Amino acid sequence: MKFRSITLTLGLTLAVAPMACSERQADANTNTPDEKSAESKDDGVENLCTKYDSCDACIAGKQAAGADEGTAETQCALAVTGCWTTWDKPITCGAQSFDEQPAS
Repeated sequence: MKFRSITLTLGLTLAVAPMACSERQADANTNTPDEKSAESKDDGVENLCTKYDSCDACIAGKQAAGADEGTAETQCALAVTGCWTTWDKPITCGAQSFDEQPAS
């Protein structure tokens, strides 16, 4: 009885899997971005590297926008690695100063 249920489950899985895969491949367009992202580059995610000139300016800006101090420091400190090429060195972020690019 166990063998029959395993065989039935395996058979159904093998029968359904090719249909699911071919359906995904037919819908997937891996060579071009989807229309939604092509139409709007601004998807609500702000680029802290271009919006602010430094980490301290980022913290002040996030606080002015309503973020509490800890949240602002965390978000801007996380941006330091990405903003390393655009912000002046050393990057001072609250109480921390980065003389070298932090490991990501």
